[in-house]
Amino acid sequence: MLFLAVTVIHVQAQMTGCYAKNDNPQVEENNLPGHVVTTIEKDPEVTITIDPTTENPEYFYINGSQLILNHSLDFEVNTVDLTVTVTNVNDNSPVFKEPNITVSIIEDTKVNTTVVPQGNVTATDADLETIFYSLSGSPLEATDYFNIKGVNNPAIYVHKALDYEKINFMQLTLYATDSVHTATATITIHILQADLRPPWFQPCTFIADSKVCVNHGYSGQVNVSELGTEPLILKPGPLYAVDGDISLNEKIEYRILDGAVLMLHTIDKFGGGGKEHTTISSVRKGRRDTGNITMNKPANTLRTFVLYIM
Repeated sequence: MLFLAVTVIHVQAQMTGCYAKNDNPQVEENNLPGHVVTTIEKDPEVTITIDPTTENPEYFYINGSQLILNHSLDFEVNTVDLTVTVTNVNDNSPVFKEPNITVSIIEDTKVNTTVVPQGNVTATDADLETIFYSLSGSPLEATDYFNIKGVNNPAIYVHKALDYEKINFMQLTLYATDSVHTATATITIHILQADLRPPWFQPCTFIADSKVCVNHGYSGQVNVSELGTEPLILKPGPLYAVDGDISLNEKIEYRILDGAVLMLHTIDKFGGGGKEHTTISSVRKGRRDTGNITMNKPANTLRTFVLYIM
């Protein structure tokens, strides 16, 4: 009888399911080629090969999980020590714990702020291969605004100042590759508008790359010595403003500067030192949300009055 010493070596820690069913197989001499020496129990992901540097490797070959005799052996001539070594094969793709992630970010988030932590987008690999990451985006300029911190650190951070008016929705694709297999995760980012702009009086003209909208004022007229009870009729239209942060559309309130007085106009009566004070217009009491302007008392002189509304 020929005794074969069989040793199973686990190269990778996760390969726990691999061992020789008979770790001391016996083969009678003069057995014909094709004889099954032993069967190796293994997990499906384990691949079995014979190391070509082993002494006399030509005597055996592997068929599935069976060690097969390739040449007939002679007890008086052949002595064979056999070592079975289990090696890892990169046959698993990286896996993301969350392949679809959605985040909402306010537009004034500071540059270099991490918006998706590393732990949320780190992939695992059953073969324990080193994983490399890369990023693409839609629209294409999405990767101008967001990027990963490194090829081995997939944390996503703000790379460029955000602008709700330009782009408020982006979709990033994160790639994880182990040099053979690639997995992807989708990160959907909603940009929320911040309260950055003041109200804009209407109508207005955009300047400075549409970040400022300028109103050129209003004009109207009243009859001298008459007290109008209705809101003043103005040109080019009623006095009103809208929130410069359009999507927020906050409630607009109007106020006369310096309390209830818009302008204190002084005239010199009879060319002497006597002075008459005339108070003009206020926002209608209890209607600060309309912007309507009404008179407190009649104008008693032909003058142009400049009113300031906040």
